[in-house]
Amino acid sequence: MSEFRGSLEQEIPRLRRAARALAPDREAADDLVQEALLRALRDDGTAAPGSLRLRLLTHLLTADRNRRRTPGRRAGEQAVPAAPPPPGAVGALPRLSAEYREVIVLVVLERLSYLDCAEVLGVPVSIVMTRLARARGQMRELVEGVQVTSGASYLRIVK
Repeated sequence: MSEFRGSLEQEIPRLRRAARALAPDREAADDLVQEALLRALRDDGTAAPGSLRLRLLTHLLTADRNRRRTPGRRAGEQAVPAAPPPPGAVGALPRLSAEYREVIVLVVLERLSYLDCAEVLGVPVSIVMTRLARARGQMRELVEGVQVTSGASYLRIVK
């Protein structure tokens, strides 16, 4: 087995964890992981060493965006309405917008630096920081039932 494939196999558990946080069910998450791995195998280690994890996460997010963009793409596949999420932060994650969910998955779950997260998403670091702050605010609203509004230079919490 090549060194690249060995490294690829070591990243699969992390990739699965991220996919489960992004996808509505286990089957969709497995599809995302498979797509990310196929894209990485097509690259076949041609990118700079040490960036495999970031490339895999980039492939995973691209596959997720494509999945959301074209539901029902496969023959006979129908979009299944999501079940109501359980209470708490885990249940709030699927209810976040895709932009916010991606940042939460990369920074909180995958523990990427803001710089690495920005590289994976293809956005400036300032956008990562803004999305993360807004995502945390939305999570708080969903979990605690607290509405967070932002002003010019302050945050105001409304019960």
